[in-house]
Amino acid sequence: MALPATFLAFCCIAAVVQGESATPLDIPRVSISLDTPAEDRWVKVFENLINSKGFENTLGPILKYFDSVIPPDFQPAVDFVLEHLDEHFGEYGEEMRGISAAVENLGYGKEMPLGKIVALNLVYEIKAHCTSIVATDPNGSVYHGRNLDWDFTDFRNVTLVVDFQQQNK
Repeated sequence: MALPATFLAFCCIAAVVQGESATPLDIPRVSISLDTPAEDRWVKVFENLINSKGFENTLGPILKYFDSVIPPDFQPAVDFVLEHLDEHFGEYGEEMRGISAAVENLGYGKEMPLGKIVALNLVYEIKAHCTSIVATDPNGSVYHGRNLDWDFTDFRNVTLVVDFQQQNK
């Protein structure tokens, strides 16, 4: 069974090292059920991240980065994508809407509206040039790994190992 390819710009599956000591981080593991409605899949994950580490240590640094690299004339492209989000992104767009709603419910909707969440996903795919791999083992388990080829150390607070499940598998 093929799983849908779902990626969030700020939830990477990676072995991240911190500083010069090259000590691996203790990366939290979460499970996402693909049987859950797409808009609800990431809500608890984002609530837990922001509530446990604070907006200023999770999405705040990502927002500062966004504001430093996204030119204002990129906004019309974001507006176009938002108008056609469901048409072009399907479940992926629904997931981004759910993340946006979770961030808004936590009181940070003005700082991180849906448009910025969508733009971050697009910019990451265009700019980051990260390497990823998807493989299956003989038992049919699917593995997805993605490294962080860009110098954005603030991802460490939003890096997760994500186990995608469907039909309890």
